[in-house]
Amino acid sequence: MLTPFLKDDTIDSPALGRFIAGAYAEAGLQRSDVDSGAVILTGEAIKRKNARAIDELFAEEAGKFVCATAGHKLECLLAAHGSGAVQLSRDRNTCVLHVDIGGGTIKLALIDRGNVLAVAAFAVGGRCIASDASGHFTRVDDSAIAVAKELGLDTSPKSLADPSNRQLVAARLAGIAADYILGSKRDPLGASFLLTDDLPRDVQPSLMTFSGGVSEYLFEHETEDYGDIARPLATDLKADFLGPDKGSNAEFMTELMEAPYTLPGVSDGGAHTKFFTGGAWPTDLLKWLVRDEGKLTLEEAHFRLSALPAHAAGFRDRGVLREGAAADVVVYAMEELDMDPQWIGSVEHDLPGGEWRRIQRAKGYKAIIVNGQVTFDDGVCTGATPGRLLRHGRG
Repeated sequence: MLTPFLKDDTIDSPALGRFIAGAYAEAGLQRSDVDSGAVILTGEAIKRKNARAIDELFAEEAGKFVCATAGHKLECLLAAHGSGAVQLSRDRNTCVLHVDIGGGTIKLALIDRGNVLAVAAFAVGGRCIASDASGHFTRVDDSAIAVAKELGLDTSPKSLADPSNRQLVAARLAGIAADYILGSKRDPLGASFLLTDDLPRDVQPSLMTFSGGVSEYLFEHETEDYGDIARPLATDLKADFLGPDKGSNAEFMTELMEAPYTLPGVSDGGAHTKFFTGGAWPTDLLKWLVRDEGKLTLEEAHFRLSALPAHAAGFRDRGVLREGAAADVVVYAMEELDMDPQWIGSVEHDLPGGEWRRIQRAKGYKAIIVNGQVTFDDGVCTGATPGRLLRHGRG
């Protein structure tokens, strides 16, 4: 259950008591059957005026329990170990950044080969705005109040009853969270949300793991709303994680392209079918650097996309349109070029065993011709397979 908070800034102990009693009944146990255990108050619960009383109450009611309250750093460690992130880091002999996204805070743990190097926490969570039993949005944490003030929004229950207002706050909180998680520079408001020492980035993680209630939305294991901003927070956070690279700079990229032997492309294209598609870069180059930014001429782009790669690979009769060369042609409408979806790709379960991969389709391509035969006509596969294996640069 979600921790029940009352309007007077206390925990609803009768509701918790009923929940515990129900759990015992469902398990078929009496309180006397339990010899030992632990009661640990974390997150928002330890801020409440009757937190200690609640702790002691359940320890007395349930048996000989150890009572504890977990500060932000201990919470980070509990999440890192409890989620399996520490063991994963040890098993894979790599550095992992674990992210636990809770109701009031996000906890980070940098783990290198099974050793927790550092932890940090900041005040963003899925229940920074939440409704009470009557459906009114009466819980508004300090971080949500600060964001709302920046946005010029009122935080009264009436104002927060408007989903668009909650969405605006969630989007801003997600942006702040992404900056912390990705190690980006934070603005003054975001920096003020830090609850511990900052997380050092001396070792760069090779992967990230997630836990916490909001993460269930992040990976689409949960779809229901529970009177808070967990779902919109996860949606916006996912967009920040998987969205286009905000640091891409057309000027820098054009400078790279001026080197005579620069070949555009992607690293590991096709290797990571679940993380990104990797195949959209020719479309991206044409629409971004040629059409939208005007940094490359169409002739230069075509040379980099076709003639130069063919030359580098030793293909002697491909890569250019000329008499006697292979009739490999792409016909497209420049103004219609685009990717669908824009970035990460949609999920399709079409691999063996029902496994899934990401699909990203191109827009604006009128025809693809290989060896003189049309293989795609206005985006539709014709079924023709005229391609041949090339040996020593010739078909």
